[in-house]
Amino acid sequence: MGRVGHKDALHQLLDEACEVDTAEKLAVLSKCLGRFRDWTHSQLSARIGSGNDRLEFTEGVLSDGTQYQIEISVFWDDRSHGDIRVVGDITTLPQTVLPGGGYMPNACESFIMKPDGSFVDE
Repeated sequence: MGRVGHKDALHQLLDEACEVDTAEKLAVLSKCLGRFRDWTHSQLSARIGSGNDRLEFTEGVLSDGTQYQIEISVFWDDRSHGDIRVVGDITTLPQTVLPGGGYMPNACESFIMKPDGSFVDE
């Protein structure tokens, strides 16, 4: 019976460690993505289709020493010159490569800006 309790305690510790790791990744990503909330709809729309729709690509190191990459991109959410979606993802290195050459980010976050500068669902 002691082994079951030990296993449960170990799983709880692992779950807590993963929550902290995920929380830190989301905090770093939110801070990076948040800078683009101050941009106007015009500033964001000027980047769409310009060949420069990647707003930011940065690398860093989390508190546990894990290296990460953040990519922030912008695109029309539903139709041209309408709502704009800005999406960011954080991926720890090495990346998990998917069949076909893509990768699986660890976390994603986004916001949608209306033409009047307000945010959808906020």
